[in-house]
Amino acid sequence: MGLRCILAPFRKIRVVATFHQAGVASKSAVTRGVPRLRELLKVTQNPKATSLTIYLKPEYRNNKEKAREVVQDLELTVLRNITDKVAIYWDENDESTVVEEDKELMEFYHLFEKGLIQDDQVDASTLSKWMLRLELNQEEMFNRNISIQEVVSVIKTQFGSEEINVVYSDYNSDRLVMRIRIPNKDGKEKDTASQMDDFTNLKKFQNKLLNSIVIRGFPGIKGVTFRNDKQYVEQVNGKYQQVEQFVLDTDGSNFSKVMNHPAVDGTKLYSTNVWDVYDVLGVEATRAILFNEISGLFDSVGVNYRHLCLLCDVMTRFGRLMSIDRYGINKNDIGTLAKASFEETEKILLKAALFGEVDPVTGVSANIMMGQAIRGGTAFSQILLDDQMIPPLLRDIDIQNKLQEEEEGDLSRFEESGVSSDPCSTAHFQMNMTLPAISEGMDEPDIELSIIQE
Repeated sequence: MGLRCILAPFRKIRVVATFHQAGVASKSAVTRGVPRLRELLKVTQNPKATSLTIYLKPEYRNNKEKAREVVQDLELTVLRNITDKVAIYWDENDESTVVEEDKELMEFYHLFEKGLIQDDQVDASTLSKWMLRLELNQEEMFNRNISIQEVVSVIKTQFGSEEINVVYSDYNSDRLVMRIRIPNKDGKEKDTASQMDDFTNLKKFQNKLLNSIVIRGFPGIKGVTFRNDKQYVEQVNGKYQQVEQFVLDTDGSNFSKVMNHPAVDGTKLYSTNVWDVYDVLGVEATRAILFNEISGLFDSVGVNYRHLCLLCDVMTRFGRLMSIDRYGINKNDIGTLAKASFEETEKILLKAALFGEVDPVTGVSANIMMGQAIRGGTAFSQILLDDQMIPPLLRDIDIQNKLQEEEEGDLSRFEESGVSSDPCSTAHFQMNMTLPAISEGMDEPDIELSIIQE
C-alpha cells in the first residue's frame, strides 16, 4: 500500500531520465526519474552514474588552492589522459635516430650519460631495436600538476628499472618526449624472427602502459570539480554560524579510498551508491542514503515521508539489502498468497499446489483475499485470558450460594407457570441426542427411544 502511494505520482508528472545541474560538471548527467528509482528499488550494484559529495577538513576547506590540489589528487589520471601521440619505430642506433625531432634530445642525453659513472651507463647493444615513442600533452600535464619526472618514476616503479629503459626530455623542452626500449634478457642481439616477437611484445606493452599505469588519483573517480558552498551551518561555541567552504563533487565513486584521504572529512562523505556505503558503514547508514535518494526524486511531488520510511525499513529489516522485486520479496517467508499477489502469480500458485504449501493467512494480502479483517487498526488488538487472575476472582465468589440462588429461581419460575416442580417430572426431561451412524455389517438392532406419559 505504501509502495502504491509512492509510485502513484509518477503517473501524473512527466519524468526525465537525467537531471542537468548548471555549474556542476560532474553532476550534469546524474540519473534521475524512473531509471534512478528503478536502480534504488532493485538495489543495483553497478548503477549507471554515481557521485561523491566530499567535504574537506577545516585546514583545507577555506583555501581554494588547497582544494584544487585535493581535486588533482583524487581525479584518476592514467598515461593515456596526458599522451598526444604514440608510435613504434625500428631505430637501431640512438645516436643516429630515425626521428628527426629527437636528434637534439639524444645529443643532450649522450652528453649527460658521459658524466655518469661506468656502472650507471647502459649498453646500447643489449637493448631492443624497437623503440616506443610517446609525446605528452604539456597543457594537460600543467592542468593536472604532473611533471614528466613523476611519470617516468611511476613507470619505473611499476615495471622495474632493470626491465625497462626510458629516455625523456627536460620539462622545459618544446616537446615532452619519452623513448622506451625493452632490454634483451640474454644481453645478446637477436635474429629477425626474434625481433618480430619483440615488436609484438612491445605492442602489448604499449596498451598496458597507456591504460593500466595510474599516474595519480583513485580508480573509479573519472572527474572532480569543486564549488563554493555558502549554505553550510555548524555549531561554534554553542552558537550556529554560517561557514563558507569549498565542496568537491565527483563523477564516479571510490568510497573507501576517498574516505582515507588525509584532506577529506570522512564523517561527512556522501555517496549516491548504496553498496559503497553498505560495505563500509553498514545497514543503518545505507538506510539513510536510501531515504535521501528516494525522497529527492519526489521533491516536486510531495509524498508522505512515512511511506518512504516504511519502504526503506522493509528493504533493510534483515540487516542486509533486499530488492523490491521477485528476487527479493518472494525469497522471504511471507506466505504463498502474499507472494502470488506481487509477481509470477501462476508460477507461485502452481508450485504451492505441487508441493502442498500451507499459507497461515497472517499477512495483509492473504487476509484481504480470504475476506478477513487484517491485523491492523481496530482489528489489531486481541482479548487474552489472564490465567493468574482467575484464582483471586474465585475466592471472592460464594459458589454454593450462587448455585442455590439459581436453583431456587428455576423452581419459582416453574411454579408461576403451573408446571410441577418435581425434578423428575416429564416437563423437566429434555434430551438432545444425535446417534452416530451405524457401520455396515453390524448385527446389533437399532435403538428406539420412547417417552411414556402417565
